[in-house]
Parts: sequence; C-alpha cells; structure tokens
Amino acid sequence: MRPLYVFVLILTEVTLSYVCSRIYLHNPPGDDVDDVFMPHPEIPAEALRKEQELAEAEPVVNPWACIILLAITVAFMAVTAEFVRFTRLHTRA
Repeated sequence: MRPLYVFVLILTEVTLSYVCSRIYLHNPPGDDVDDVFMPHPEIPAEALRKEQELAEAEPVVNPWACIILLAITVAFMAVTAEFVRFTRLHTRA
C-alpha cells in the first residue's frame, strides 16, 4: 500500500508545480509586464531577427496531425505499461 501513497505524493507535487508555473507565466511578478517578455539587451541582432521571424511564421505541421500522433503515442504507452504490469504479476508467482 505504501507505493500508492508515494505515487500520489509525486503526482500531487508535479501537478502543483505545473499549475504554479502556469500562474507565474500568465501573471509574472513586477509592475512592468512588458519588461518580462522583452529580449535580453545583449542579444545579437541576427538572433533577434530570427526570433522575430519564428514568432510571425506559420507552423509547418498541421495541428491535427500532431494531435493524432500524440493520441497514438499515449495509446502505445498505456498498452506497454499494462503489458509490463501484467508480465510482472505473472512472473512473481
């Protein structure tokens, strides 16, 4: 029963960290919000130009293709996890 508590604790920590990082990203500390998203003052001009191009560019991959690939990947991972659990249960006996 103890491994379940450890798993729940780890999952809670990860979830809390993720939620806090999202809050920080959308509402950063400080009075001037524009300074948070400004590039570093010593960034080379070429890197700044490339960053601007990437920010304005259209994505190369169709978002639906990414969603489908993600769903297939999650399904494979779930099947693999169940297979590993099933084989461990039967090898202990």
